[in-house]
Amino acid sequence: MEKKDYYKYMFLIGAIWNWVIAIPFLLNSFLNPSALLDNIKTLPPSLIFIHMVIILVIIFGIGFFIVSRDITKNHGIVQMSVIEKFSFFIVFLNYFLIGDIYLPLLLIVIVDLVFGILYLEFLISYKKIS
Repeated sequence: MEKKDYYKYMFLIGAIWNWVIAIPFLLNSFLNPSALLDNIKTLPPSLIFIHMVIILVIIFGIGFFIVSRDITKNHGIVQMSVIEKFSFFIVFLNYFLIGDIYLPLLLIVIVDLVFGILYLEFLISYKKIS
């Protein structure tokens, strides 16, 4: 597989990953709000902030889909996503270490971190293959 095709599929899979994780969380939070909070020890007074984060994850998925359609453009989306994925990991790791979230939630963010590393590799090596 050519490197350009690999990157296209990588961003497409990244988009699908974001949607597969976020959309069920969002829908389930309306149907069964307590299930959303099962992996969080300290319950927030409202789900608004959790819903906003989930919506941002869906929007980033749209960004990855846009990049997958033409990997020569929209590298700003990729740069933002690298920052987002590393930031999410750091925040979730800290909350896991202090005991506010459980392991299943951290595992999801670890997969996200892997995508962040792959996206960073894309940004570093893309100029070499174009």
